Amino acid sequence: MFEGELVSIFVSAKAGMPMESRESARAVPGSGLEGDRYFDGVGYWSNHPGEGREITLIEIEAIEALAREKNIAIPP
Repeated sequence: MFEGELVSIFVSAKAGMPMESRESARAVPGSGLEGDRYFDGVGYWSNHPGEGREITLIEIEAIEALAREKNIAIPP
């Protein structure tokens, strides 16, 4: 079984606003993270039908590969 570790949590209150780091966040099934634009239905894609916008998980290995292979540094 795969085991992972949550390294960081980011939310943004409105589309186009910078992401804000959080120490913790309340996750609500089917809604996402409290305080995030998609939780409140004001994200860019909120008016488009479909699922999968509640939360995005990005592997640290993908962030590390961007830095290594493309010289794009994104802090966790």
